[in-house]
Amino acid sequence: MKFNLVKKAVVASLAIPALTPFGYAQESAQIPPLASVGPFDFNAALFARSAYSDNVFLAASSARTTDLVTSISPSMKLRAGEEKYSKMAIDYTPTFQFFKDTAGQDVVNHDVKFKVEKTFSRLTVGLGQTFSRVKDADLGFNISRGVREEQSNYNTDLTTQYNLSDKTSLEVNGRFKVKDLANRFLISS
Repeated sequence: MKFNLVKKAVVASLAIPALTPFGYAQESAQIPPLASVGPFDFNAALFARSAYSDNVFLAASSARTTDLVTSISPSMKLRAGEEKYSKMAIDYTPTFQFFKDTAGQDVVNHDVKFKVEKTFSRLTVGLGQTFSRVKDADLGFNISRGVREEQSNYNTDLTTQYNLSDKTSLEVNGRFKVKDLANRFLISS
């Protein structure tokens, strides 16, 4: 019994999608849940990486700072429901970044995803919400100042799909995106 739980944890931690610099890796549908309670399946994973950077703040060449940056990301996922009826998913991944030599730069970034979907006879309606808070030098702006900026992103998705027949469907989807920058001199959208 104990060995089976450890085996599931190792399989789940190796196969759960990781938050990479390029977004999330693909999630395999064949991952067994780490634990199941009633209709709920729970998975967890832990990802760690270290990277040496010769320009932590993306500053001009005269103001470069070098450091070893270690990131640790525990990931928790809760799922419920069945594919053809109703389903719900909540994912939360905090990323703890530690700087070896640069004092005061340690940070915790957050990534939360929530999605609920209900299927009626021919109509499927879904609502999704994502939230991320990131403090980094590489946010696509302010590169020459050599500082780490904080940014919060909120995305809300409303999806609808109506099956006209077995081969034809009609979709109407909406998305609302908010980018909130902590620096008052930068423009949020």
